[in-house]
Amino acid sequence: MDIRELISFYHTARLSSVSQAARFLELGQPTVTAHLQRLELDVGSDLFDRNRRPIKLTAQGSKLFELARPLVSSMERGLESLNNQMTDPDQQGSFSIGSYPDLALHYLPPVLQGYRSRYPEAAIKVLTNPYQVLMRSLEAGDVDMAVVHTPEEQVKDVSFVHLFDAPFNLLAPIGHPILDSPSLSLETIAEWPLILLSQHSYTRRRFELAMSERGLQCQVGLEMDNSELVRKYVEIGMGIAVTTTDFSGPNHQDSSRLRVLDLSHLLPPVQIGLAVKTRRDLSAAAWEFIADLKAAAVGAEPLPTRLSRVGNP
Repeated sequence: MDIRELISFYHTARLSSVSQAARFLELGQPTVTAHLQRLELDVGSDLFDRNRRPIKLTAQGSKLFELARPLVSSMERGLESLNNQMTDPDQQGSFSIGSYPDLALHYLPPVLQGYRSRYPEAAIKVLTNPYQVLMRSLEAGDVDMAVVHTPEEQVKDVSFVHLFDAPFNLLAPIGHPILDSPSLSLETIAEWPLILLSQHSYTRRRFELAMSERGLQCQVGLEMDNSELVRKYVEIGMGIAVTTTDFSGPNHQDSSRLRVLDLSHLLPPVQIGLAVKTRRDLSAAAWEFIADLKAAAVGAEPLPTRLSRVGNP
């Protein structure tokens, strides 16, 4: 039994006319007639009483019609949805992305803004979570991609594209004595209470490992789950912080209330990149957004026009 024969049968029965079914399906009437004849041979029974006008289903035809109705309707809805996605660039432009909260606040906005200027109707979902949660979401298909640090070990079926390096910085409120230190060191930092991200944070684990390798121990005065909270508490003098988020740029209006000191001479930077499922099919527009992320990482202009395809990372 050919699905085309079943479709011709369904619409002929629905319209009680071979000619009307042919017009609806945009087929020649002889083609629809041939479909019906082959289907009747397959089932071994007449499906229509052709002696009546309009034609009517036989008892066997009525049974097949009830079986064919949900199958053909479901298939045609699926084809219609697929055609809409193929022809509607806004639908193609929809995707979901996972990210750390600080990257969602400070790195993604200009990239998303440029992308939405080309796909104003695209539905974009941004989820913010720690690394392990983001990778589970990627594995489960809840997000199409995730901006995270370099995986600490190889992850099966996941490709990682390096975007940029995030250097460690020391945040200190204006007037804090550590700002007068002639030479900033891990030993100097260890003397002061710290405001750090939670122990789920990769950057915190990296920092504490570097401290322990020097035989030093952190004085954790406050623990936060968000880098913006860390900044706020540093500004009001609750302590100093070590983070990879740069709060010294023009987008931070309160940056005059704290100082940001580069710790590159003490700690290697964290590599930030994009994790994508190797076997996941992304739309051409989603690949275009990935190209935007790469361009933003090197300070280039976002893509001015839509692409038909951007190569896999």
